[in-house]
Amino acid sequence: MSAWTQITVDMVEATVAAPLFDAIRSSATGVIDDRFNIIRDRVVARIRATIESRPSNQVETDPTLLPPELVDCASWLIIEQMIAAMPQGALELSDSQKQVIADQKELLGQVRTGDYRVSRPLNPLAIPDVQANAAVQVTNERARIFTRDLIAGL
Repeated sequence: MSAWTQITVDMVEATVAAPLFDAIRSSATGVIDDRFNIIRDRVVARIRATIESRPSNQVETDPTLLPPELVDCASWLIIEQMIAAMPQGALELSDSQKQVIADQKELLGQVRTGDYRVSRPLNPLAIPDVQANAAVQVTNERARIFTRDLIAGL
């Protein structure tokens, strides 16, 4: 078990060059605004829901914490969302940055399917916030006792 962490501005800023991140944060108003906190909270909630969608996974009781192995994933998704919130054409990601974001989304898909396991939290949430998919029981098809040939002429 490892300690889960809260995503901070410094963590996201370490993902890309600091001037680029400052440009992302200040593009709409010219000064650094508080869009970061809103977008971070949405991304963290989405990642936590993805973790919880797998019944074998657990999340931390604190809704702001993520497992350390998904910090980079959260950082890239935050950057993507911040750029998407900008006016169209204000800033474009490079092809390599787009590929990294696609890889992070694929990683979340692997968490959802159970192919990528996340660390267990120190204080797991007792009752999940997300309802896992309910199992569906499919009945077996029985052999037909009465066929056309068997009941012909009745």
